[in-house]
Amino acid sequence: MTVIGGWRRPALMAGLAACLAVAAGCGGGGGSKSDTSAAGGGTDTSTTATTGGDTGKQFADFRAVWAPPDYMDPGLSYTTSGWQVMWNVYLGLLTYSHAGGAEGATLIPALAKALPTVTDGGKTYKFTLRKGLKYSNGTAVKASDFAYTIKRDFQIDSSGVGFFSGIVGADKYAKTKSGDIPGIITDDATGDITIKLTASQGDFLNILATEFAAFVPSGTPFKDQSTTPIPSTGPYEVTSYKPNRSFVLDRNPNWCKCIDGVPSGNPDKVTGKIVEDDSQALNQVTLGQADYDEHTIPVDQLADVQAKHKDQLKFYTPANVFYFFMNHRVAPFDKKQVRQAVNYAINRAAIVKIFGGLGVPTQNFLPPTYPQYQKIDAYTYDVAKAKQLIKAAGATGAAVTVWGNDSDLSSTRRSTCRAS
Repeated sequence: MTVIGGWRRPALMAGLAACLAVAAGCGGGGGSKSDTSAAGGGTDTSTTATTGGDTGKQFADFRAVWAPPDYMDPGLSYTTSGWQVMWNVYLGLLTYSHAGGAEGATLIPALAKALPTVTDGGKTYKFTLRKGLKYSNGTAVKASDFAYTIKRDFQIDSSGVGFFSGIVGADKYAKTKSGDIPGIITDDATGDITIKLTASQGDFLNILATEFAAFVPSGTPFKDQSTTPIPSTGPYEVTSYKPNRSFVLDRNPNWCKCIDGVPSGNPDKVTGKIVEDDSQALNQVTLGQADYDEHTIPVDQLADVQAKHKDQLKFYTPANVFYFFMNHRVAPFDKKQVRQAVNYAINRAAIVKIFGGLGVPTQNFLPPTYPQYQKIDAYTYDVAKAKQLIKAAGATGAAVTVWGNDSDLSSTRRSTCRAS
């Protein structure tokens, strides 16, 4: 059986820290169970809610249709379509449990054998690597590779370097790009890695679970390696990547199979065909030319898909949000009343309808799937109150520039309107 879905169902947030909507997504598995770790960041493609393990139908070649990744280099990629591919390719000291629901927000040791020892008021983290780890090319994984990985991020001007600016000496390295980062101390003999921060940082463990902190071998070139894949540490390795055309994942022959929470996956091979248009991607599956669609199913086609392919369709709720951001440093959004007015003026129910009724409105930055989520109901839809706030702020008629996308993938578009 083929599979439809496994993508980011529309998730909307309107207003700064005010109105988010996390939508139910769709995926499906026909009569098969393809492992959740097969090719994409916890995307569930099974007919039942499996969260790991290697049971179910085995695929010699799992054919996926995918949105264009920005890069296939863990130090450079910063999009969902890129990270979903690399989720099971490049691992760091930590990762998230490869499971659905709230369990998928749980940090677990990956290349580290345990969660760190944290001392010095939250400023010093000590890890020890698992024994015997190898990259997919057979090279031993070393503690010093972590220091090299972070240095490489700075050398290639990674979008993720800001996450590591709290490490002692990182700011200086960012400017000079020479020497070492003194806040990273490694010992290849023992596998110990010590990270020292200038101040305690509550989200630092989450940062270490990003792709930017995924290990690459020392000596990996300081340039984009998307088309010359970097050796991997996860259950799969990238064996081919042709930008805007295709990618291929094969099993990592040196995968340790030693990390609880990171399954080995069912497919022996994942062949990804890169397609930009959502409708074209959907057709690949409905015509039997692909097993899995990573794209969003177009809302105007959803009812037809539900009627004709219900056995291939699975709904799930991803932990993501879309949002409408207001720059509070720029007038008129530098006034609290204007920001409040925007929140009152947004019809959240209408936005959910635009996306096929699959959205879940919320007024919290954390998605409702997160275990830490607490429901907030600060705003109701009240246009009259919004107008009163605009008038009280003296912002009637103020010009507002709104930036948005023509689609999920295309270039940014700008429009100008006036507050009333």
